[in-house]
Amino acid sequence: MTAATRPTSQPGPADNERRAPRIPPSKLLRTIVDTSPVAMMAFDRDRRLIFWSAGAERVFGWRADEVLGRPFPAEAMVESEREASMERIERTLAGAVIAGERVHRFAKDGRLLALEIHAAALRDRDGQAVGFAGQMIDVTDREHSRAEIVRLAAAMQQAVDGVAMDAAVRRVLGTAVQRLPSDATLEQTAQTVCDALTTLPGVDFTAVGAFLAPDEAVLLASRSGRKFPMRVGDRLPAHRASKLWDLARRGPWAEFWESTPEDGPWGAQLDEVGLKAFAFGPIVHGGVVQGGVVIGTRDSALAQRLVENIGAVFDFSTTPSALLGERLHGHLRTVQLWNSVTEILATHAFRPVFQPIVELATGDVVGYEALTRFVSGQPPNLVFANAHRVALGIELELATLSAALESARALPEGRFLDLNVSPALLADPDKLRALLADVDRPIVLEITEHDAVSDYPAVRTAVRSLGTNVQLAVDDAGAGIANFGHIVELRADFVKLDISLVRGVNGNLGRQALVVAMRHFAREVGCRLVAEGVETDDEARTLTELGVEFAQGYLFGRPESVPLTAKRRRPRP
Repeated sequence: MTAATRPTSQPGPADNERRAPRIPPSKLLRTIVDTSPVAMMAFDRDRRLIFWSAGAERVFGWRADEVLGRPFPAEAMVESEREASMERIERTLAGAVIAGERVHRFAKDGRLLALEIHAAALRDRDGQAVGFAGQMIDVTDREHSRAEIVRLAAAMQQAVDGVAMDAAVRRVLGTAVQRLPSDATLEQTAQTVCDALTTLPGVDFTAVGAFLAPDEAVLLASRSGRKFPMRVGDRLPAHRASKLWDLARRGPWAEFWESTPEDGPWGAQLDEVGLKAFAFGPIVHGGVVQGGVVIGTRDSALAQRLVENIGAVFDFSTTPSALLGERLHGHLRTVQLWNSVTEILATHAFRPVFQPIVELATGDVVGYEALTRFVSGQPPNLVFANAHRVALGIELELATLSAALESARALPEGRFLDLNVSPALLADPDKLRALLADVDRPIVLEITEHDAVSDYPAVRTAVRSLGTNVQLAVDDAGAGIANFGHIVELRADFVKLDISLVRGVNGNLGRQALVVAMRHFAREVGCRLVAEGVETDDEARTLTELGVEFAQGYLFGRPESVPLTAKRRRPRP
């Protein structure tokens, strides 16, 4: 057998073992991890980092010695995703495996990263979760590739009327809207619009803003890289807001970005991040511009298309208007009400007035109802309702009650003082107790029949806790269908007959019958009647004959500031 035909022996396991270098498994694993482009990390149960790979340093920019032993960098978190991140961690610790969910984080240099996350729990020998670990894959280039931008620019150029871009915008907004709950707030809706628009290739910045005034615009939601100087709650420079306001009333528009000295540091930051152009689509409600949607780009090609085809790009402005118009209108109305009530409180733009309450049989003044008049001339019930609507009702009540109690010191001694209070204020009797501590006359707390009372025993307990010098009255009885259960549950000491029942009672048998019924009811439950809005001697005489004990109205005196000029009128027989 020649050498050429001699069979060659095949290497066995022993030969492979001799040829392969003996590398410790730990070093082998470390080399694989360190060369991976994926960001790998691990956390303990307290969510402190215990491992931060070289890939994580390359993706995010923070070195291991900057983050180990601490939570994930707070400045890397996207505010709108914090809640979802916390929920994801809880799912992981509970045993769920996260595979491929999309998230966004900021890099150390301010870039907004799109990431694909994979994670699972870390378990000890007993199978108990002691932390969690995972990896984040950077898919930013995949989402915002140059090819997509070029494709979009080409499509926009081919569709002169902007149908392609308009369809893309409508598609992403339509998908986002379907995910919104029916009771989504303005902020949630605005953020959904921003998030959806930012998924379009080449869009680097989106925002939804509201006009508080022609020269004041505030951001309600935004999505951008960390170095963009535009955050939720920020206000635009006044000169920029004024320009937006003027142009928005003409329809959608776009322009190349160019900072001015008047922009100051704000404009310099936009220059620094490379903003090339932005477009604005108005949000309209009832024919009035309420705010707008803004998109911005750092891509020169897309910037050119935005400016050339603004009508097409923002032809979708009716869509965010439908989504946001109604909610934005309500939000701005709330802001206006809050500003109005705050101004009233800050400038003390109100004054107390007092209307006498008389005993019908004698005409003697037995008490005074404290009322409030506002400098603006608005009806008091409207102002108080607006204050409660913007969570300033208690504050306004306390301010007006304090003013009334101070002025009441000049009223004649021995007369009771009738104060209007809401059930909401009675729910915190300590505040009332502090106000009434130095009062030297009987107090009647008056609750309108129309104010909802959720806990009658709590109201009764609150009134009793204020002392024996404090009694309770129910207002507006007889307005519509009287809520007798309301009066019974409150166990009021006084029941005030509404003016609609009192006006013309002397010539109306139906109203007289209702007054008689109310009188019978009052005797049964142990309270006394006060007739409101008495204006004539005939009304006063009829009410006296029907057994009503007390009355107030223009016949006996109009609401006035002290000193009062109350009349002493005794009904003619």
